[in-house]
Amino acid sequence: MGIILREWQNDAYKIFKNNNYNGILKVGTGKGKTVFAIYCIKQFMKDNPDYRTCIIVPTINLMFQWKAELLKFLDL
Repeated sequence: MGIILREWQNDAYKIFKNNNYNGILKVGTGKGKTVFAIYCIKQFMKDNPDYRTCIIVPTINLMFQWKAELLKFLDL
């Protein structure tokens, strides 16, 4: 499944990439943070195949949500 970014996500991605893949995203609940983060991870992995990504979440429920989203969007 491909990811189609919203306008704010496209703008944020450009800033994120130009900042050497560093940044902090502050967005409200349900506004697309996870999908945006997965898009950033995909692009980073494409540009840096020898690197790894670590996702840290504060709860077990979020861990399972992230797992489901990663499986959906990363074709794992």
